[in-house]
Amino acid sequence: MSKIEQFEDLLCWQKARVLANAVYDLTERATFSRDARLRG
Repeated sequence: MSKIEQFEDLLCWQKARVLANAVYDLTERATFSRDARLRG
């Protein structure tokens, strides 16, 4: 097992970044950008 030296080494953090980027990509679409309730 490898030693974790930074939080970026954590697989859960890496997957969370992928998920966050997917959410940002989806919310940049026109249908979301016009709905103030979804943009929060």
